[in-house]
Amino acid sequence: MKKNITINLFGQLYHIDEDAFELLDKYQKNMQSYFSRQEGGDEIADDIAHRVAEHFSELTQQGVSAITIEHVQHIIEQIGNPEDLGDTTDATDDSTTPPPSPAMGTAQKKLYRDGDDKMLGGVISGLCRYFGGNDSLPWRVLFLMACIFSYSGLFWVYLVMWALIPEAKTAEERLLMKGTPVNASTLNQEIMTGIRKARNEIIKPENRSAMRGCVTGLLNVLILLLKLLFVLLLVSCTVAALFFVIASAMTVIPSGDTFAGGPFGDIAEASKGLDGVKWLILATCICMLLVVAIPAFITIRGLFGRKNPETEGKKTSKTLWFAWAGILLAFFVLLPLSIVKSTQTLANYEDKRNTRDGITLYYDNWEWLDNNNLKLVQLQQAENRVKGYDDDPRSDRNMKLLRIKGLDNGDLLPIYQFDREADVEPGLYRVEMLYRIFDNKSALVRVTVPGSEKALTDTLSYESKRNKFSDYSWEEAANRPALSKKVEKEDWTAVQANADSLDWHYYSYDFAVKQPGKAVVSLLQDADFCQSPKASSHLNFANIRILKISSDKVK
Repeated sequence: MKKNITINLFGQLYHIDEDAFELLDKYQKNMQSYFSRQEGGDEIADDIAHRVAEHFSELTQQGVSAITIEHVQHIIEQIGNPEDLGDTTDATDDSTTPPPSPAMGTAQKKLYRDGDDKMLGGVISGLCRYFGGNDSLPWRVLFLMACIFSYSGLFWVYLVMWALIPEAKTAEERLLMKGTPVNASTLNQEIMTGIRKARNEIIKPENRSAMRGCVTGLLNVLILLLKLLFVLLLVSCTVAALFFVIASAMTVIPSGDTFAGGPFGDIAEASKGLDGVKWLILATCICMLLVVAIPAFITIRGLFGRKNPETEGKKTSKTLWFAWAGILLAFFVLLPLSIVKSTQTLANYEDKRNTRDGITLYYDNWEWLDNNNLKLVQLQQAENRVKGYDDDPRSDRNMKLLRIKGLDNGDLLPIYQFDREADVEPGLYRVEMLYRIFDNKSALVRVTVPGSEKALTDTLSYESKRNKFSDYSWEEAANRPALSKKVEKEDWTAVQANADSLDWHYYSYDFAVKQPGKAVVSLLQDADFCQSPKASSHLNFANIRILKISSDKVK
């Protein structure tokens, strides 16, 4: 089944199948290319179009519903070739003789891409023609091997040449590509060769394939893989840029709005107070997206886009190309400027807002500490990020936590103190938390109770009593929120195994309060403790709680 196309010739509609239209279109374009150099050439080309229309009209009157490729072949044979028409017009009117041009009669050679013998962009076949070769297959094999040994470096050179070298579309350009003298005779021959080639390709679709054996078939496969690899790279870059745009857009949405608590909730939360830089970050990411997406769209459309028979062969408006180039150039200029400005603004922002009492943290870490009622008393010889994420042993998600890591890969042990305060009334209370120590050493916990002259200091380590999830039955864990939060009884065994595999431990301490006041739980390593071999260089704390477990008065 063939697709039919409706065309309009001088106000009359004709139905023509797709193959016939392609052959006719190429024939008319070659005719127009040839006669365009003659005085009155446009009129001659128009006369040819009228003769085609007359033949179509006769076929329609004979009851032909759709014009086929055989009809078009017969019409071309009846009209004749350009050389015959040229001789006729030369005999009747000397004014139609083609005027001399700089290229006429010379063997001038120019570099073009060969569109008639291409597997990707026609660059290699164009180079082959320019240097006098007739068979582009060895050139392609050598180029592909060079691409492999250069780790695809030459492929980028190919893309640049594809963009810069024009394609030989007219008969004159194809002659110049081969270094053949351009004159009336060679032009006629090239035009008719093009018509015969187009006709053979349409009559026998297998002739369209450039395959000449196993080597060329392998080249086709490898080039297709290169296309797909390049497209995958472009798509990946575009998706990454799009993610940055979405993420930066979240910074301009106030906390608590639509996206708060969603997949971008952490980004929205981190954006609080970034009024001086968030719009610059968004502008930078948009520039990044467009710089990647526009070339990606043009390249993918050129590689895999379907051709429209009605627009094929028409040159893209120079104004449109200049517009695309201007847009890309503008974003290429704006991108580094916005990056520099964002970096400067963010650096100034951090210098002004991230330091409290001589302690510097990244901008969102202070807010996170405040929201979790944690007070930072001291921090030395440690990284400036104390908010972190880690696998939650109770579920398949991550959880936010207090993360402390020393500098220089553990050579300098962190000195720190974080306090958690709570207003308490007389009764029984419990301190509980989850902790993970990466180097199997220890840290300190100190509990200060109102009315007590001495604080309790305990050690968090692998040797601590009842510090594993597996030490607790489900009945015991059910009353300990840090252990059993959102965990069903039937899942408790799996949670215990998961916690042990991740080296998460549980700490609890029960204490009595005799008078109202503030109870303080401190997580710390002081200078003296760091002198001992017990001090840890990297540890995480999570779910730090002070819970009232009984209101009974304590004697």
